[in-house]
Amino acid sequence: MRLLFPLILCANLWAQNASIQGTVINVTDQQPLPGVHVRLVNVQMNSMTVYGAVSDRAGHFSMASVPPGAYVPSPELRGFVPSPQKDARIPIPTNVEVKAGQQITDLKIEMVRHAVLAGRVLDDAGDPVPYVAVQITNEKGELIPLRLFGSSQAMTNELGEFRMVGPPGKYFIKATPNRNATSQLTDIRTDGSSAPAYSATFFPNAASAERASMVEISAGEDKHNLDIRLNRQQSLTVSGMVTGIPPHSGLPMVYLQFADDSKTFYSRSSLLADAEGRFSFAKLQAGTYRLMASVSSPARLVSQVQETRLDRSDATNIELALTGGVELNGTLEFPGDATPTRRAIRLSPAGSQFTGVSAPSPVVTDDRGGFHFAGIPPHSFTVNVEPMPDDAYIKSVVLDGADIKGPLDLAHGRIFTLKVVAGRGAGVIKGTLRDSQGQVIVGHAMLVFLTPDPKTIKRENMINVKPDGTYEIKGVRPGKYRLFAIDALKQVNITGIEGFQPFAEKATEIEIKEGANLSQDLTPLEKETAK
Repeated sequence: MRLLFPLILCANLWAQNASIQGTVINVTDQQPLPGVHVRLVNVQMNSMTVYGAVSDRAGHFSMASVPPGAYVPSPELRGFVPSPQKDARIPIPTNVEVKAGQQITDLKIEMVRHAVLAGRVLDDAGDPVPYVAVQITNEKGELIPLRLFGSSQAMTNELGEFRMVGPPGKYFIKATPNRNATSQLTDIRTDGSSAPAYSATFFPNAASAERASMVEISAGEDKHNLDIRLNRQQSLTVSGMVTGIPPHSGLPMVYLQFADDSKTFYSRSSLLADAEGRFSFAKLQAGTYRLMASVSSPARLVSQVQETRLDRSDATNIELALTGGVELNGTLEFPGDATPTRRAIRLSPAGSQFTGVSAPSPVVTDDRGGFHFAGIPPHSFTVNVEPMPDDAYIKSVVLDGADIKGPLDLAHGRIFTLKVVAGRGAGVIKGTLRDSQGQVIVGHAMLVFLTPDPKTIKRENMINVKPDGTYEIKGVRPGKYRLFAIDALKQVNITGIEGFQPFAEKATEIEIKEGANLSQDLTPLEKETAK
């Protein structure tokens, strides 16, 4: 009997899996494709599992014992690419839904001969430009992956040549010079000329997609004379001085961030100031820039973040004053602690983190709940307390007497007083994800969101779902929230965390009261629901 029980258990587990048979075809002529490496990729938040088979002469393939879940077909055959969904904004195949114990016998995998886009990137003199990023986008400016789970851009070689392989369609081709690959050193010219600087250019020679020509390419077509002539841009400069450099220290590092009209900042470059503290960033395009300086020896000093806007003229005389950073004196009040338990206070950079900003090391409270930070970079931070019991939450954060609802702004000042008050009675939300028929959803890349403000979605509002289709959120502060779930693989067109805002606005509002233990099953929202 002891030997028989494991065999019965294994048989039951095997019976829960599915079997899959199907055919791979060329979607153009509906003929079967032999020798295709058929892969079904199950993507979950923390793992990726791949099941594979090879099609025979009739294009037929089979897979036994495939666990239930959602799979993305990723077939491979030289000269072909997966046929994209007809209505998808980026070319991915339709997901395959596999139920427990299901026997799929007619799965059709469609492929199409790839198209080739090739050419050169040239400067205004007609000379090739190496190391330029070349991308293809659709009419909405969204990047098109060159292959499933692959890169969305190519890089020109030393001859300025690029070659990209992808599905047939209509595309814009965009070339973006790699400014970080060029020297920030500015040469001195006495002939009145200036070093050329080039901006992002759309095929064949347009500054924007509105003025560019779309390239239409059919299955199996090879277009290889797609030369892009880069546009010159006005070469702008940001320069200034780092002050407060201590004696016998190293040279200060100056960091630069850039934001275009999207208002999103991203890291751009950095350089060392000279021994006098002078710095200069050249060959810049119009836009908004942030600068910060730091030095690490003999002690770490940082400057405040300075922001400037470049339009048609240079920004000069920017001063970055080094200081010892911000001091923060604080107390932690924790109800129910007769003798305060020592806990760690952690500050995490909030918002668009600057390249030079690093989180200070956590500090541990003393036996009266007191704590002290020194040398904090002048930036915005969120406050976390560790460890926190499951029923506890941060009830209030008071900075210099003012109740703070968001991140701490430590960018304008030297010494602050902080009071952190924890509360008991945090809520718990847990449940199961179910489809429209009420069946548990397993093996899917599901996400659950809990946000107090439907107009502001943050990464900390996102919770991964367990492989068995359940979720649990602990330490929920009492209040009103929007709670919803989405299938990540069905929303691959969303770029950025803010893209989930329409779902939050349509989600049902729930209220979490003190000590609540809420059980809430969820059905993932679809795109149509969130419009």
